[in-house]
Amino acid sequence: MPSDYVADAETVQEMVRLLEQDMLLTRAVSGLLPPDVDPVVVHAVLDIGCGPGGWVLEVAKAFPHIHITGIDSSELMIEYATNQALAVGKANAHFQVMNFRRLDFPDASFDIVNARFVQWFIPADQQQRIASEWFRVLRPGGTLRFIENELPIITNSPALELSTTKFLTALSLLGRTIAPGGRQSGNTLMLRPLLHSLGCQAIQETAQLINFSFATPHYEAFTQNILHSMTTMVPVILATKTMSKRAMMVLEEHTREEIRRADFLGLTFFVSSWGRKPAETDPRVHLSNG
Repeated sequence: MPSDYVADAETVQEMVRLLEQDMLLTRAVSGLLPPDVDPVVVHAVLDIGCGPGGWVLEVAKAFPHIHITGIDSSELMIEYATNQALAVGKANAHFQVMNFRRLDFPDASFDIVNARFVQWFIPADQQQRIASEWFRVLRPGGTLRFIENELPIITNSPALELSTTKFLTALSLLGRTIAPGGRQSGNTLMLRPLLHSLGCQAIQETAQLINFSFATPHYEAFTQNILHSMTTMVPVILATKTMSKRAMMVLEEHTREEIRRADFLGLTFFVSSWGRKPAETDPRVHLSNG
């Protein structure tokens, strides 16, 4: 199926990275549901770009009464997630291969639509149009939540800084960043305005700072995810001719050395933004999205 994913999602390496990321971020950053949502009144949830299904299965375990559906364009990810749901006996978790640009669900099907780390895969000039499709399947009074991280991360590793800069340059050339100049992604800047443009009410935001310096509680998990992410960066950087493959290999080796030093320092932050669909949708919202 055609995909907006900037890397190759049909690889075991990327699946492993996403599984690690799911576990790490659900526990350290986002939680399961938005904090002001009463799970008792939630019956159907949609996860956009679910990957191997980590967040979906966590919700299914925590709230057996909720029917949660994860969609992804990767057949490998959906096959793995479906098998995991069967293995742990979670009949309330469902997975489908689907492109998030056009959802195969009726209007007003879900109480929550969750979209974590998907802005990377949407051309900046198409965000509002694509997100309006997610808004369409949200029930009146339901919640749409976005969670994104900001690049570059802040570290004292010259090699990691350079690799992140090259990755951002590549994303900028692909039209996947908001901030001008290709030095920052700017994804977190657009979350609240995007919710507002869709017609959401009671919009809220939280930011989570994570310190993953050497010997901190998050050090091992975050640095491991960074190293796995560098594999994801390679085809994107090569496709945009931002750096050669040999130079990327050397940079990855230097990054490994630098983040293993006892004086390594690292900070990153994530933004969670969510809003409620009006109980009676203003028809002007549909006109503006149409």
